[in-house]
Amino acid sequence: PTAENIAVVIWRRLRAALPTNLTLAVTLHETDRNFVDYYGE
Repeated sequence: PTAENIAVVIWRRLRAALPTNLTLAVTLHETDRNFVDYYGE
């Protein structure tokens, strides 16, 4: 799986476990210069 796909899975699991009134973002770092930010969109 790609870092993007992993970030989506993490975001979805957190979203299901946390109150929906919280803003949620996931940042996943593969290296110091390679990362993905996911905001649920």
